[in-house]
Amino acid sequence: VPVLAKNGARIEVETKVTRGWWNDREVLVGVTRDVTERRRMEDALRESESKYRMLFEQAADGIAIMSIDEEGLSVNESFARMHGYEKPEDVEHLRLSDLDTPATAGLAPGRLKRMLDGETMNFEVEHYHRDGRSFPLSVSCRVVDIGGRKFFIGFHQDVTGRKRAEELIRQQLKEKEVLLKEVHHRIKNNIASIGAMLRIQAGSTENSEAREILQEAVSRVESVRVIYEKLLLTDDYSSASVKNYLEDLISAIVSIFPEKNKITVKKKIDDFSLNVRTLFNLGTIVNELLVNSMKYAFGNKDSGSIDIALTKKENVITLSVKDDGCGLPEKYDIDKSAGFGFTLVRMLAKQLDAALTIKNDSGTGCVIVFKI
Repeated sequence: VPVLAKNGARIEVETKVTRGWWNDREVLVGVTRDVTERRRMEDALRESESKYRMLFEQAADGIAIMSIDEEGLSVNESFARMHGYEKPEDVEHLRLSDLDTPATAGLAPGRLKRMLDGETMNFEVEHYHRDGRSFPLSVSCRVVDIGGRKFFIGFHQDVTGRKRAEELIRQQLKEKEVLLKEVHHRIKNNIASIGAMLRIQAGSTENSEAREILQEAVSRVESVRVIYEKLLLTDDYSSASVKNYLEDLISAIVSIFPEKNKITVKKKIDDFSLNVRTLFNLGTIVNELLVNSMKYAFGNKDSGSIDIALTKKENVITLSVKDDGCGLPEKYDIDKSAGFGFTLVRMLAKQLDAALTIKNDSGTGCVIVFKI
């Protein structure tokens, strides 16, 4: 009962009264003690329990608490409703394993061990609904100690809507990939048709200057055709293999020239992938340098060789195209060259932020170095 202390403060006391004897007389003996602090702690505990009970019952997530021996299942209303039951009591006679589908049940032992070691597990399961269908849940679960006993506590979210959305997105992406592949295929065929017409025109003209111009056009068309061909062979349209692309491109370019049988082209190209834009710029540079060597390097020589090397060390790429031909004219300055080929090489090297050097030693060598 509340009483007033000497200083006027209101305190809670507990009094116990018993019968006793004092000086041969029966008396009542009372013992009183201050229980203010104990009452304050009891009130705080009741308030805390009330708050946690309210959170448990009104939480949007489905919450399930069960001992590790699968006895004494407690769930909130959200858990009951997402499984098709009206009240928590309708579910609490079950065990969590009764709700698991076969696909989910086999994973439980491994998760249990990790949770007993103190780990919080986040995973997806399939549970049976009251109507017999199965549905997906996202679960965050751990083991907690309550009153000296270990319990599972799991927070469940029905992710049926998310799964449907993900499947719809996957289907749409697959449709777009098929469409994109068809677009690449048609572009490649159109480019191949353009290249074939240019080849026919180059073969039918008697004007050597016109024939050379057409051959250069064919080689540039081939660089585009080959990269589209490589894109059709990969599921990743943002990048492609450097080795596969350049080796096929080099073979396609060499095949254009009637003198191809007297020139040996050696290729040493590292196998790695580059994004398509960088790869296309690199292929165009190789095309221009190779065509230039095929056309001008060997003059009246009976044979010759061209070495093409591309290496990647960490993030540095080095391209080298070198022939053993007659070399460039004395005092030739690539920076002042007005030719379309070298102008294009300079422009693309600048786009790659590459260092470009020309060596005129026992033939012509061009080296391009850039970082990715």
